[in-house]
Amino acid sequence: MSEILCRWLNNDVRLSKKTDPGSLERDMASGWLFGEVLHRHGLQNDFPSFSKGDTSAAKLNNYKRLAPTLRLLGVPFDANIAMDVMNAKSGVANRVAYQLFVALNDKGKAELARSQATLDSRKARSNMLNDKQFEDRLTRNTQRQAHIEFAEREAQIKQRQREKEEVMLKKEQAEAKRLEKMRAVKIKEALNRTMEIKKKEEERRAEL
Repeated sequence: MSEILCRWLNNDVRLSKKTDPGSLERDMASGWLFGEVLHRHGLQNDFPSFSKGDTSAAKLNNYKRLAPTLRLLGVPFDANIAMDVMNAKSGVANRVAYQLFVALNDKGKAELARSQATLDSRKARSNMLNDKQFEDRLTRNTQRQAHIEFAEREAQIKQRQREKEEVMLKKEQAEAKRLEKMRAVKIKEALNRTMEIKKKEEERRAEL
């Protein structure tokens, strides 16, 4: 299925970023490419407000904008699914992309979505409650994820610092051993010279 989706995205939709089965779920994680797919089908008029960033804030912005459009197309998409796509959970982005592929190829449904996307604000407000609930839940989940990511980054920084300190310590220990070895060699050479001088002095006295 991933190969079919990639051919559709690369050859038919002609996304700005080429994707392949091995990277599809990572590529779709930010939501930006989903937005581009919908925009190219005339369904995501606010696509210029999407972000290409990979931060939690960028993903939150993108998925808040995606959710109403996906619902209009009948693609199941709640806060839990959004979080799974964000985190590149295995199989989830593929499933959403396939459902979107099917929906966009259903001309009647796609045409209906185009019409609904242009409704005035009074009609749009009928979905405001669902959108607000989705946004609130996704925001909470994203904030938790951001805390987790921050903790992971902090742990990585500390780990790199420990590794750096260990490398520095090993270098210092190696240098100390090298200097100690050099001192030992010099002391031995000095002793040898002293013994040689003493030996020559004794030989000279014996000749007298």
